[in-house]
Amino acid sequence: MEPGEEEPVARRFGAILVLEHAATPGGEEDAGAVSDAVRSLRAAGGDAEPLAPRTVVAGFDDPRTALTAATRLHLQAAAASVGLVWRAGLTVEDVLMTGEAETSAAAIDRAASLMRVASPGTTAVRADAVPALAPLDDAVAEPLDGPDVAPGTVVLVVPRWSAPVVSRRQLVLTLSGAVALGGAAWLVAKRFRGTPGGEVTLGVDPFRTSGEGPSLEWIGPALRDGLSTELSELSGARLYSQEFIDFLMAHEGLTPVEVANRLGIEKILSGNVVVAGDAVRVEVRIVEVRTGLVEAAYRASGNARDFLALENDIVLGVVRKLALVLSPDDERRLAARNATDLDARQRLLESEGAVGGGRETPPSGGHERDSWLLDRVGPRAAQADDTEAQILALLERYRRATEARDVAALAAMYVDLAPEQRAALQRYFDAVDDLHVALGAAEIAVVGDDAVVNFTRTDDFIDVPTRKRLHVAVRLTKTLRRVDGAWRFEGTR
Repeated sequence: MEPGEEEPVARRFGAILVLEHAATPGGEEDAGAVSDAVRSLRAAGGDAEPLAPRTVVAGFDDPRTALTAATRLHLQAAAASVGLVWRAGLTVEDVLMTGEAETSAAAIDRAASLMRVASPGTTAVRADAVPALAPLDDAVAEPLDGPDVAPGTVVLVVPRWSAPVVSRRQLVLTLSGAVALGGAAWLVAKRFRGTPGGEVTLGVDPFRTSGEGPSLEWIGPALRDGLSTELSELSGARLYSQEFIDFLMAHEGLTPVEVANRLGIEKILSGNVVVAGDAVRVEVRIVEVRTGLVEAAYRASGNARDFLALENDIVLGVVRKLALVLSPDDERRLAARNATDLDARQRLLESEGAVGGGRETPPSGGHERDSWLLDRVGPRAAQADDTEAQILALLERYRRATEARDVAALAAMYVDLAPEQRAALQRYFDAVDDLHVALGAAEIAVVGDDAVVNFTRTDDFIDVPTRKRLHVAVRLTKTLRRVDGAWRFEGTR
């Protein structure tokens, strides 16, 4: 080294991350996106710098920290809803970054090459690097197939959940609830059924829909809701909706993985739906929560006009992939899924302010005329604490008012029932005769003065337009708020 010459700056990293942002169709690029990302990556522990007008490079000591930082940027962009997306490439390597251009450029180029094959909103990594990243936080790993990628060499790390939106009121409730309850601010009450041996606990993500035909956008949510409904009724499965999980995330400041661990969720179901005209192609993935890796997948194709047949194919395929042991009652229930009309189910969902679909089946015989609270809970109801008992009582009033087709009584159970939902309730009641309602397979979570309940609702009735007796079941999630000491419904998904 010549006298007076500065020694080159060198830094050793365990991972190199390169991200590029772009506007989605119809969106606008954010001029401050790069500087915001640099600040975010530095706050996460990375050595980040702008690389180009739309690109950022960062070095991290720990590969998992780098992946978590990238995933959070994806989630933040999705939550912002401004049309901005990131794609990222991550290399897991022990690299010494120096002032020598060739050494530094080679390491960055390897990460940039992965970034260029990543889909918007994902991070591409080499498949052989996944073990160093597991267990994945807030994300799942999916194989990448494409003309520029050798099969089995690259995976895409896809964020598992959208970032929850926490309102100011929710933040205050979370903090005050934690103080009031000494840190034990939430509880989950399982009701209406036992816990058989070998039961698997599942979470269900939204199904992403892409392709042509905006009039068929309902298919993804409908398939997700139908799958949730059917699996929740099986003796070997317990289901938690994304809305239920988001409630606990928002109120407790937990990551999805932390909530999944608390609830005992072992696997997450997620899906992609591609629509081209009337043709529908579906892939459902089963992700192991512990590792974040795709354990199995089931693919099915069909026609939108034969939606129920496609839905039935998916339900049976997922049951096989999960290796669920079916009881005789489970088998009879699945075999009864032969309805041919979606109208009644759609009216029920609209009356609840929900989107998507549940499912209809011909009646299996008989009605559940008695109180589901007594039939399904029995003596356990007397053992519930005051909060749980109040929520169970509200649900029983909801069941009875629904069965009586009393819109005014139902409206009184809501903090504020929108006129659109009130009208949808009336449309549903006008289209049914001899209505009998049962609720079951429910889970309740309470945090301070907020609560959420996830349950299956089954309606047995005569459909006025067709004069057929139908048996319609849907999986619903309702949020609740305690107002002046009484619990009220806030909304339904």
